Amino acid sequence: MTNPKIEKVKESIEKTKTTIANYQAKLRDLERQKIQLENEEIVALFRREKLNEDEFAELLRANSTKNSTKTPIKETKATGREDSFNGII
Repeated sequence: MTNPKIEKVKESIEKTKTTIANYQAKLRDLERQKIQLENEEIVALFRREKLNEDEFAELLRANSTKNSTKTPIKETKATGREDSFNGII
């Protein structure tokens, strides 16, 4: 003989597990979308600023330290300019 209250709780548990699994899948997809959009933003920055590979690598290195709110990029021979990217990446 099965207790109806226990069966009701078991059904609720299964429903909750299914809901959690659905939300986890949705979260993974949203995180994937966020990363894709961030990558697209980085590529757009690279193209917009017409950075060469060395300048871009320096930008990434400088930005990875995050010691200040503004990270200056050294003046380069290619562009003759000094840029500051304020938290773009």
